[in-house]
This record gives sequence, C-alpha cells and structure tokens, in this order.
Amino acid sequence: MGQGERYLKQAIVDKDPYVSSSALVSGYHLIHTNPANTEVVKRWFNEIQDAAKSKYTMVQYHALGLLYKLRQHDRYVRVVFLSLSLSLSLSLSRAASYFSLFNVVLIGLADILV
Repeated sequence: MGQGERYLKQAIVDKDPYVSSSALVSGYHLIHTNPANTEVVKRWFNEIQDAAKSKYTMVQYHALGLLYKLRQHDRYVRVVFLSLSLSLSLSLSRAASYFSLFNVVLIGLADILV
C-alpha cells in the first residue's frame, strides 16, 4: 500500500470528522474484503486509538468498531482492553458510543464464557 497507507493514517486523525470516519470505515472494509490486510490496519493502531478519543460521536463509533474488528479473535485481550482502557480513558460523548462499548463487552464476555 505504501503511499496510500500513509494518507489513510493521516486521514484517521484528521480534524474533519467526516474524513476521519471515512478513513476508519475504509480500514474496516480493507479487513472485511481481504483478511490479509489485517496486518496493514494493525499498524494504524495508535491513530485508531486517537480517533476513539475524538469529541465527535461518529468518529468514536467507527473507531470502536475498527478496534473491535482488530481484536475480535483475541478472547481475553478484547474484553480487558476495550472495556477497561476505553471506558476509563475516553470521554464518550453520546449514548451511541456507550452502547457500542457495552455491546462489545457483552459479546466478548459471551465468547469467554462459552
């Protein structure tokens, strides 16, 4: 990906929420269409975490979804990482973001208990 990857990383932390959300959704689609791209998107992890701290609900929602997608196969890491670090360090601004976080935690707990 090279040059395109650099532009996507910059777009994730862009000030415009529409640019950030579009870049996050693009990362999600990269993983969804070809799982081999997971390693590429994992290199954006710091930028995705920064986007999850955004004051815009839409950006938070897409960042949480992408973080979940990256960690969905890590059973214990998924629950611990997303539930503790995000709920303690983020100031989630809207109910939709809380709902997304709650949904991720419930799915993670269900996987652990099964």
